[in-house]
Amino acid sequence: MPSGFALKTMNGVDRALLKLRFGTVDWSFSGMPALELATIGRRSGLPRSVMLASPLQGASKQSKQSMRARVATSDERARMCPQIAGRYKNYAGCQRKTEREIPLVLLESAS
Repeated sequence: MPSGFALKTMNGVDRALLKLRFGTVDWSFSGMPALELATIGRRSGLPRSVMLASPLQGASKQSKQSMRARVATSDERARMCPQIAGRYKNYAGCQRKTEREIPLVLLESAS
């Protein structure tokens, strides 16, 4: 698992590449496709974004869509985690390295 500094550095590089290529960069993190999640800070009202691994795909690549994010229910998590762990070897290892449950965030169309 990369250090916090390494993750922040990779995040910055990925974000810069995304801007230079006008959102058409196709890359992965530990074998999982990546996406940039852009949102508005709850308290600050400022734009924020984070690069995330996206183990399950549904929407088309390189498209900007208004989405609503929510944490998966325990039933959804129980159904999806084995699929994700089967496809991406590092996923289960990340969860084993921490005591907290890593959230599985689902994106749904906002329209």
